[in-house]
Amino acid sequence: MLFAIETATGRQIHADDGSRYRTYHCPVCKGEVFLRSGQYNASHFAHRHETAKPECELYTPSENQFDSHRKPTHPFTDRDRVAEDNLSISPPDICLEVEDRKSNERGRLPRWNLCIKIPKSPDGRGQITFDCGPGSFKNISLRKLFRNPITYPVDPDTNDFKAVWISADTNPVYREVISERISGLNKNGVTAFIGERGRYKPRARRIVWGHAYYFVWPKSFDLNIPSNLEVLAFENNKDWSCVLSALPESRDETTANWLERVCSINVKNSSTSWSLLYPFLSTYAFDGCIQVPAFGGFIVGCNRIEEVNETKACANFNGERFETLLPCKTKSVVALAYFDTIPNFFELTGNNHISFSFRAPAVQSLAIQPVALVEVESATKGSIRVPLHTVEARKWLEEVRAGRARLNGITLPEAVQGKLAWRSNLIAAWDYTPLNRREDEGQRWLHQVKLARSEVEQIQSVLRLTGDEVLLSFRSFGEHHFLSVDEEGSHAIRLSRRLRNRILWLQREISLVYGDGQPVAGSVSDHDLIQCFFALTPPPSLVGHYQSIHRSVSNSPTRRTIQGID
Repeated sequence: MLFAIETATGRQIHADDGSRYRTYHCPVCKGEVFLRSGQYNASHFAHRHETAKPECELYTPSENQFDSHRKPTHPFTDRDRVAEDNLSISPPDICLEVEDRKSNERGRLPRWNLCIKIPKSPDGRGQITFDCGPGSFKNISLRKLFRNPITYPVDPDTNDFKAVWISADTNPVYREVISERISGLNKNGVTAFIGERGRYKPRARRIVWGHAYYFVWPKSFDLNIPSNLEVLAFENNKDWSCVLSALPESRDETTANWLERVCSINVKNSSTSWSLLYPFLSTYAFDGCIQVPAFGGFIVGCNRIEEVNETKACANFNGERFETLLPCKTKSVVALAYFDTIPNFFELTGNNHISFSFRAPAVQSLAIQPVALVEVESATKGSIRVPLHTVEARKWLEEVRAGRARLNGITLPEAVQGKLAWRSNLIAAWDYTPLNRREDEGQRWLHQVKLARSEVEQIQSVLRLTGDEVLLSFRSFGEHHFLSVDEEGSHAIRLSRRLRNRILWLQREISLVYGDGQPVAGSVSDHDLIQCFFALTPPPSLVGHYQSIHRSVSNSPTRRTIQGID
């Protein structure tokens, strides 16, 4: 406890002003207490062994008894003072602690708690007593707040929170911020919290379209949630209810009016951010751009969209400028879209996509499948279909080249064109044939079709020319280069294990992987979301890894480039 009665004078003394050479007693139980202080622990009064009562720890004097402790008794020295003009301290505020859904018991709703977040101290000097609700006072040494803020659970029924005592040596800027009174949950409406990643969800000061929010309201408040909002309900906490909902990307007047009425905060339009989620792309320019050829289907992540109903995409293609309007009718913050492309390309900037612990029923039926497949038949494994761009596809094509497997077919998006090239030695000219004939039979998925049987047989016959160098290329959807038998040993690139691991890591990072901990949040309702685009830029970390790999391979003494092919 921070306060005690001095036995000799009968005055109430704070621990900072106490002395070890005086005697004190508790203002509640009247038992003897002694002063404790040290290098790391804040000064406080402690009872003798097993003499304290529970109510002793909850004692805090009335508001007017703190005046002498609110003002500094001595100024900071120039050496110790933190530059006040450069300080930026976030005020304390309530936040939502959400239970990890993976740890939930089956058959019950996830739980939530209300917390108060105390900001970190700029210098770690001083102490505060913070009122966290009826009968709950936290005596906090700012040394604990020097590196990170601290979050305490609080009672959701509490009207407001505040620091009831601040020591004299606390930084003046921090003192001013921490002295502010923090309002609790709205008892006559809805309190919104931002649905971002992390354990604690901050209070929302404004609403942005396309974002997810937690809405908390008292059960006594008659709340009618609009029918177009999909919600995930949480278990009630005392007399309070909570749901998670993802707002639509574009402005909806009915939803906007409802938000402004029940939350009493502004609703704002958002900005555009895009991400290519599928298919796997392996062709990079050195500046980090992914070159995307036109083909029949993409899956695009849409973080948020600007404008009310539609937005405009512009690009230059073959010296001409193209513009198109993109309809933006979406259900939630992360959008998956199937859409068709045409031989024109557009450039969309942005590379981030986000997901929340919220699963929309509409997404569960979406099957994410590879769009470029190679099918081979082996005597031991039978018929096998693998993505064309993978190492496994390379392995099976080598089995075909060695005569131990048969090439049965290649499935591609209908707009993708390939090339088969071969030559007998390094100085000979390449012979090549385009691969663009398709079979009309078979079921299509995302405009997928098979190569004509004649082209498949030609690929197999060329692959089995082991004395020739062979290149089978479908650009970003798979490219495989086979050296002749005589050249394989002398020209193979030997990569270190570390470099191979970095290449594999790079491939994993740019592929679409949704594990158990990353549920999809929603889906796009308009299949014509985007007609075409040209390039996307990956995150800087991926670009750095790519550049490092590029330099390592370029400096390899056994590196040899393929020349003579467009």
